[in-house]
Amino acid sequence: MVTLDNNQADTEEKTITPATVYYTLQKHNRIVCKLKHLK
Repeated sequence: MVTLDNNQADTEEKTITPATVYYTLQKHNRIVCKLKHLK
C-alpha cells in the first residue's frame, strides 16, 4: 500500500482526472474481489 502525507492527499483529491478516477475504481474493484474470495 502507498501511504500519502496529508498535503499530498489533499492535492490529489482536489485535482481529479480521469486517470485518478480509473485508478480509484480499479483499486476498489481489487478490494471487492478480495472480499468475494474470502467468503
